[in-house]
Amino acid sequence: THSGPVLRAMREVTVAVCGADAAVVVELPSGRLVEIQAMTAVSLQPGEVLRVHGYRAGARLYVAVGGGLSGPAQLLRAGDQLA
Repeated sequence: THSGPVLRAMREVTVAVCGADAAVVVELPSGRLVEIQAMTAVSLQPGEVLRVHGYRAGARLYVAVGGGLSGPAQLLRAGDQLA
């Protein structure tokens, strides 16, 4: 099994996950893990962490982030190498 991204909320943000069947959890500041369902939008508070653990089926998992991501430009670019 593969693990996926680990994303920390720096501000209140809405995220949704779809695609591959994977264990997706939100780690609260207390350390407690809360599993979230695919195809459901959830609100993350500052300091909460979205973690994608092992994939059960499928190969691609998509994470939608309301308002987008911030960070170094080279890490945020999306491209199609086949086009």
